[in-house]
Amino acid sequence: MFHKLESLLINDVTVGGALVLVGAVHFVGGGLSDMMEKTLFGYSWLTVGRVLSLVPLSIGVAVLSKRFLGTEIDPLGISDEVQ
Repeated sequence: MFHKLESLLINDVTVGGALVLVGAVHFVGGGLSDMMEKTLFGYSWLTVGRVLSLVPLSIGVAVLSKRFLGTEIDPLGISDEVQ
């Protein structure tokens, strides 16, 4: 019973989807602290929070693309580091 529940909650689709959701929300402008809203290189749209949100977004895209497309799309090339 517990194994069925665990496999339902922890699988490629839920983990990848959650990472994409978190990365996309924070990249678009989810509520972050003031420290994460510091601008980089003088561009008002380029903030520390947006740069850091690319990590979960990239991992989520890699997980979901491997699951649904059969081939891994890894925009930042970091999926080997987390396996």
